[in-house]
Amino acid sequence: RESQVLAQTIQQRNYETLQLYQEGVDQYNQGQWQEALLADINKISIIKARLAAKISQKELAEIIGIAEDRIKQCEDNNYQCANFIELLEVSAALGVEFKNAIMQVNFGEIEMGKIIAEKRRQRITNKAIKTS
Repeated sequence: RESQVLAQTIQQRNYETLQLYQEGVDQYNQGQWQEALLADINKISIIKARLAAKISQKELAEIIGIAEDRIKQCEDNNYQCANFIELLEVSAALGVEFKNAIMQVNFGEIEMGKIIAEKRRQRITNKAIKTS
């Protein structure tokens, strides 16, 4: 009986989360989020998932072992300031899954950054030599 109630509760929370997510998608599609990116919808749905799960910021912070102020800061900024690990921990705690997570690394940009850094070091070294 207890496992049935738990299963129903989980099912209800999942339904509420999906409903809230769909509302966000609808708002985006209707142009109500003019500058929102698709990634923002996913991050905002994390907040909505917490609300649908009826978990406070304090409870979420306790679950994942970080300060409540950090959760507040992340939510105030739509998780734009959260690092990758924080996003994963919060998502896991709320049962939010990433269906498609693509991370791209542009090695050309990394190499260009190395070249620029080396040129900068050379200029600083040359300046130091000239002034001594």
